[in-house]
Order: sequence, then C-alpha cells, then structure tokens
Amino acid sequence: MNTIRSIQRLNEEELRLGITGKASWHADYEHSAYIHIGGLLYEMNEGDIVSVFSQCGEIVDCNLVRDPETGESKGFAFIGYADQRSTILAVDNFNATKICGRTIKVDHVNDYRIPKEFRENNDEVPEYKPTGPDGSGWGEFKRLTEDRLIEHQEKVLDAEAQWERQLMKEFRKENIKDKKHRSKKHKAHREHKDHKHKSSRKHDKSKKNPRSRSLSPREKRS
Repeated sequence: MNTIRSIQRLNEEELRLGITGKASWHADYEHSAYIHIGGLLYEMNEGDIVSVFSQCGEIVDCNLVRDPETGESKGFAFIGYADQRSTILAVDNFNATKICGRTIKVDHVNDYRIPKEFRENNDEVPEYKPTGPDGSGWGEFKRLTEDRLIEHQEKVLDAEAQWERQLMKEFRKENIKDKKHRSKKHKAHREHKDHKHKSSRKHDKSKKNPRSRSLSPREKRS
C-alpha cells in the first residue's frame, strides 16, 4: 500500500508542477518495457490480465507468477509491452485502481528477470520467449487464444442458429394451431348465426295473424 501511495504522490506532484519528458520520474525506466502488477484476484488468469492492460498498448509478454506445485496464481504478474511508452500509461492509469474489488499496484520494473526455470545455462532448458500460460511463446499463446475464440464464436452461432430454427418451428406450429382454432370458431359462429336467423324467421311467421275474411250481410245479422 505504501508503494501505491508513493506512486500516486509522484504523479500528483508532476501533474501539479507540469513535469514531463526526461524530467519525469518515468524517464528512469525508459530502458524497460515491463511493469509489475500486484494485488490481483487469485482467480484471474493471463487472458483476463491481458484484456485489461492491452488498453495501454500491444502486449508481447505476460508472466503470471504461479505456485510451481499447485499451478495456482500468487496474485502478481509481469507484463511486457511492445512500446516502452505504454508502461507509463499503464502505471499512471491503473495504479491504485480496483479490479474485481481489489486495489492493485502497478509499477515500472527496472530490470526484468526471466523466470527462474529459464536461467540455468544448459541444453535441456529451452530458450526463454515472451510467453503466455502455455509456455510456447507469446505469439503461440495469442494464436491459440484466437483459435479458441473462433471456436467459441462458432459454437455460439451454431447454438443461436439451432435456437432460431426451433423458434421458427414453434412459431409455425402455433400459427397453424391458431388458424385451425380461428377457422373452427368462425364456422361455429356462422352456424350459430344461421340457426338464429332461421329461428327468428319461424318466430316471425308464427306471430303473423291469419288473413281475415269479409263477413257476408247474413253472417253480420246473425
């Protein structure tokens, strides 16, 4: 936490005094394109870290430090940028910010050291490459990540297509059912109307008086 506050104070002081360029404290690290990130949520993986910090520039290396036995994250990582100036953006914008509820520390790395397993000088140890979690080089990690993303998108699209087909099927079924229901209802209504009309006609006939016959003079006298 002290380091976080120190970096904040340095940035605030430079901003207040208008210090930039070679006079800035960032200039002491212009030889290094690496930053250190501390206080990360243990559940975060390399992909998560890259998603956040690639906002500052192209990342060429992501080393999330893990327990060698369990493989679990230790909560801190090192990131290497293609352009050293991206480190300044990362430190200024992400130090003391919260990611997943945790306040993180972001600082320059003066002298980045490759992971311990690559330091031994013998033929059995492969040459160190800027790497993703698979250990086969950042470019390979990036390619695999993109392949997985494409595969995921295809699955999503396939699922959406299936859902759309099912929806259309259900819609057609409901439409046919609705048409049949309306047809029956219309037929019943028409039959009821015809029946009512016939009954009305019969009723009207029964109400009519029979035509009266003129009485003869004899009938009138009697």
